[in-house]
Amino acid sequence: MKKIILINALIWAAFLLSTAILFKGHDNVEYSFFGILIAYSVIHTLLANFAKGKKEKC
Repeated sequence: MKKIILINALIWAAFLLSTAILFKGHDNVEYSFFGILIAYSVIHTLLANFAKGKKEKC
């Protein structure tokens, strides 16, 4: 499960960097940055809770 969480973090980091590069001059780039951070936090929390639940069942 640690591999999945690590791959997820790398994908979100690449997404964040590519969005920052593509929308460099845009007016709302700050809002998209915070939106991506919030989305990453939610997904990471769900994955961590899922991993924790799997560990307790074993």
